[in-house]
Amino acid sequence: MPLNPDAPTTSPPVSQVDLSIDLAGLKLANPMMTASGTCGYCWEYRDFTDLSRYGAFVTKSVTREPRKGNEAYRIVETRGGMLNAIGLANVGLDVFLAEKLPQLRELRATGPRIIVNVAGHSYDDYVQTAGTLAAEDGVDAIELNVSCPNVKDGLTFGTSPPMLCDLVKQVRTAMRRECKLIIKLSPNVGDIT
Repeated sequence: MPLNPDAPTTSPPVSQVDLSIDLAGLKLANPMMTASGTCGYCWEYRDFTDLSRYGAFVTKSVTREPRKGNEAYRIVETRGGMLNAIGLANVGLDVFLAEKLPQLRELRATGPRIIVNVAGHSYDDYVQTAGTLAAEDGVDAIELNVSCPNVKDGLTFGTSPPMLCDLVKQVRTAMRRECKLIIKLSPNVGDIT
């Protein structure tokens, strides 16, 4: 049941309002985006919201190999909100390409851009996964996840500017130029310069 049963079930059209933005050269119809991990691979929410009205979707992390993630309990409600430690559970690159990306391409055809979050344990993991995904039609940008605090290996990149710089250079070299690269920085450092 909706929070307000008297609320309209659909939003008014916004076709005459220009909400478009430029995100580092990636044109979005509007600034509404999902955060990585909050909506899985996005397709699973098609029965709950009009996905075509989003500006972009950021997928949950994709790693070269499938990951089971952390054992239960992964989510804990607190007085101040919620804590989670999912552990980057995901289907892996091969299943993502075969099953999830076709769904995302169908979704992209309705307007939203697709940003795939990539995680890894090594330079090679990030480079191979990002390079493969960037070559695929329908992938508008890669978001390198170097910020996940519950995965030790990925956090190393996010807390070491020299390692991160080297990683970004290697990933950028492996990617096709028209695919954008976004870095998801870690909040677990005192200085990100």
